[in-house]
Amino acid sequence: MCLGRKDVLVINGGTNNSDKNSTKRSWILVMMTQFMQKYNNTDIIDVNIPARHDLGKDCKTSLAIQAY
Repeated sequence: MCLGRKDVLVINGGTNNSDKNSTKRSWILVMMTQFMQKYNNTDIIDVNIPARHDLGKDCKTSLAIQAY
């Protein structure tokens, strides 16, 4: 991958698997951090996980999203 100063990368995660596996989630965060450090001359926008409006506020998935 060739990214430079004029490039912009947007990373947007999904909500469907946010409460599935905390080990996998931690691994993904480590990999994202390493990627961002490697391409520090590129503008990288990391978008927060959006709330699930189709689920109740006390739902396990909603609570996991809030914990981020």
